Amino acid sequence: MRFSFVRRRVLPLLLLGGLTLSAPLASYADMPSWAMNPPKETGLVYGVGVSQLTENRAESIDNVRASARSEIAKSLKFSLNSKLTVRTESANGKSSSELLNHIDVRVPETALSDVEIREIKFDDANATIYALAVLDKEAASVRLNQELATQREKLLGLPEANTADVVSKLRLSRTFIENYLAYQALQDQQLQLQGASSPVNTQLKQRYVAAVSFVESLSVYIPKQEAMSGSARNTLIAMLKKAGFATNDSASDADFTLVSSVEDLSQENGKAWYCRSSFGLRFEANGKAVASGDGDAKAVSGNEELACIKAQKKAMHQSLNQATSMFWEKLDSLF
Repeated sequence: MRFSFVRRRVLPLLLLGGLTLSAPLASYADMPSWAMNPPKETGLVYGVGVSQLTENRAESIDNVRASARSEIAKSLKFSLNSKLTVRTESANGKSSSELLNHIDVRVPETALSDVEIREIKFDDANATIYALAVLDKEAASVRLNQELATQREKLLGLPEANTADVVSKLRLSRTFIENYLAYQALQDQQLQLQGASSPVNTQLKQRYVAAVSFVESLSVYIPKQEAMSGSARNTLIAMLKKAGFATNDSASDADFTLVSSVEDLSQENGKAWYCRSSFGLRFEANGKAVASGDGDAKAVSGNEELACIKAQKKAMHQSLNQATSMFWEKLDSLF
């Protein structure tokens, strides 16, 4: 971290922990010496946090503590307050399944559990608060290795997803993927902290690949519905694809069936046609309802058929959004 200044009438910029301070150098007489020059000791990692000092001093202290921890994380190349998702690549270089984006975990902060706040300094004149944090790398490594062993045993103890029930298999696969992502994050931290990570467990890796492949391959069968226009059906297929569900022309090969109900009411008024469409969707698996949604929308056009197609598409968006939201909420409730 560095700063520079020109002697005549130019104010220095001090960049600390994401906060920029601009004032004559002399006014920062209360700035601790370690703010610009943190200690350097073998086996220890230091971080300097800085935050605005508000009337709520307790909140200011919490903020500067978090800032100092964040600086240590940055120096170790750890990601905090972020989520991990499965990132798979298909032949065209795009994500293979949007469904996988619904499976995520927060990055564990195990390695930072032993961060100690050595000193906090108040600069009331400039409404600034500083914190000096330190992490013992050896102690952090011990804790991290213990957590890795615990997480590995947890993964090995999770039940295999060998059930014929699609929802149960998806739930078990999701549980394994989330725990494996956390395990991978811990291994990445181990690598950054110790310069080496634990050997890959082949059994766990194979189960992870199988779980991801299952989620990627999920498909939906859409029975023909006379009341649904061909244009609306194509729109529904595109919407399902965007949500991560591939469609399948074979009911026996698909994992889910998407049952639809459509009712249109149209009326002519002058040269315009008004149409109101009620659209219902229901995900089914193994003959049981999994999630559902209902939509109701209106549209107008000079043509009766076009008016109802427009209304159907609007109502369809509503019902599919409801159904997919319920789908994930129901899956979450099973944990």
